[in-house]
Amino acid sequence: MSEHLDIIKKEFTKQSKMFDTYQSAHSKERFNRVAIEKLHLTGYESVLEVAAGTCSLGRMIAPDVKNITELDATEAMLEAGKAENEKAGITNAGYVIGEAEAMPFSDGSFDIVVSRLAFHHFEDVEKAFSEMTRVLRPGGRLLVADMLAREGSDREKAEHYERLRDPSHVRCLDCEEFKSLAEKYDIAVEWESITAIEMELDSWLELTGASEDKRKNIISDMKRDTTEKNITGFSPYIKNGKIFFDHRWYLLIGRKKV
Repeated sequence: MSEHLDIIKKEFTKQSKMFDTYQSAHSKERFNRVAIEKLHLTGYESVLEVAAGTCSLGRMIAPDVKNITELDATEAMLEAGKAENEKAGITNAGYVIGEAEAMPFSDGSFDIVVSRLAFHHFEDVEKAFSEMTRVLRPGGRLLVADMLAREGSDREKAEHYERLRDPSHVRCLDCEEFKSLAEKYDIAVEWESITAIEMELDSWLELTGASEDKRKNIISDMKRDTTEKNITGFSPYIKNGKIFFDHRWYLLIGRKKV
């Protein structure tokens, strides 16, 4: 097991109890619905959700497909997702502990492979992407959604604060990096979009249980950045007396070439 995987398991075990609530509050229903709509589900598909966490996206997909397999490296996250699925009456889901970079499935096992808000945690994004395409059947569809890297000098500044808040964060990719991976692994891009997602600073910090010193550091710099600018790379702003910032979520849907 790699050192980074140890960090991921530690951080997401800690987050698992409140992760689904956080996801529900910040996932933006419209974003998820657009993503699912663009998959053009027929009800006959076998679907894999990679780095599924608490199965937030998969839970929305499950009623409209034949079956869905939820894969995640952190057992506590999958257990939380399974509990939520049972509450929702989902009966066609299976759960597998495993890594995105080395999935325990045969080539071409799935009609659809999806991954949401996970790539910025992967040490080897190319290996994860290649594994997702390996287990996807020819003609099958791939959905990847993740935070986008910020532009210019803001990129490294923002990455610093993302890692400070969550040690499992590696780095965000930009649009061209995602599209380059798609081209390399024979995915024909059929749809892509960028959506601004509003985040409230306190709840963003609360999820990861960052230490008091780290929280004070981040909050102080964010406050300064609302007036001085160009400190954190997040372009934060004040709304109703609270600090907010926007993430940009990228959605890519493609089809594996035959």
